[in-house]
Amino acid sequence: MQRLIEEEKKGTIQLRIQGGQSFLDPAFSALRVDPNDGFQLLDATALVPEQLMLTQHILISQVYDQMSASNTKLTLMEKYPDDYEVTLVTAAGTSEEKLETFPLFELDRRTGISNLTALYVPPIKEEALLYREFGKLKEIISTLRGPGGCPWDQKQTHASLKRYLIEEAYEVIDAVDEEDGEHLQEELGDVLLQVMLHARIAEEEGFFSIEDIVGTLNEKMIRRHPHVFGDIQAETSEEVNRNWEKIKQGERAGSDKETGSLDVPVSFPALMRSAELQKQAAKHGRPWKEEPLLWEMVETELQEWKEALQGTDKEQQKEAFGSVLFVLVNIANHHKLHPEESLHTANRKFEQRYGTENGK
Repeated sequence: MQRLIEEEKKGTIQLRIQGGQSFLDPAFSALRVDPNDGFQLLDATALVPEQLMLTQHILISQVYDQMSASNTKLTLMEKYPDDYEVTLVTAAGTSEEKLETFPLFELDRRTGISNLTALYVPPIKEEALLYREFGKLKEIISTLRGPGGCPWDQKQTHASLKRYLIEEAYEVIDAVDEEDGEHLQEELGDVLLQVMLHARIAEEEGFFSIEDIVGTLNEKMIRRHPHVFGDIQAETSEEVNRNWEKIKQGERAGSDKETGSLDVPVSFPALMRSAELQKQAAKHGRPWKEEPLLWEMVETELQEWKEALQGTDKEQQKEAFGSVLFVLVNIANHHKLHPEESLHTANRKFEQRYGTENGK
């Protein structure tokens, strides 16, 4: 039908569409389904998991051979249990009408599949089967924050949640370092929980919703990846980074920040912020000295710190120690070493050795 309509738009044919009986009414009657409860009509030849609304009745047409049945089965099994009961509807509304109910995994093993068949998937009633759905997560967060919900969740604010987001982010790093996939899955869920709580609070205050967050992110990803979604060429990661920086500079144009100013959040951990400040300074055409001179600076700053330690001025000692760290961070940048991650690794190494030496 779509191809005929396109040809009509081109002026190559004249198309006259007349009404005909839909297979939907006899299918609903045969299945004893009320479409007012909510239903989807989907095409097996273009079926993707994201289309599926699991709490509605679903009819899938174009399940006309073993191949289409197999593809439909595999798509559905991304959302439904393998043994979820489905029904194959054949020749609905005719004298040859036939209904077959069986576990989903048997779909492509059924005989008699033809252009007269459609697949019915009933709505999910069991709550646990919806736990993987994003909509269910949003519903749970709303319940926790709503009347009769959890007192702890109800009293949270953007400010009160700050510490938890930081803690959860570092626990994700620990899970990555442990190379523990199950632990990483759990910790990423805890980070997502923080995002959902912030989104819910903002929605209650009338500022934005989780959909606004997703929309902003999608728009940004498309805007900042013109080599994927546009006509810009970028064959290497270096070219991607250069394009990324140009786009970010364009985004900053007209903002309150002065051109060439350094833009690193003050809430960053000190080592991370030092690394980013120095990277941005280099990008703005103000690189620090070459590496041999940096090592000389390390020696100089170390000597100044030693001298400061001979006195009693704590502020001077702190400043001198900070200068040593600052130069070391610069050298780390030269070698593409992340200082925060490096110190984190050293801490874990010390902790493991300490535990071994103490018999733990």
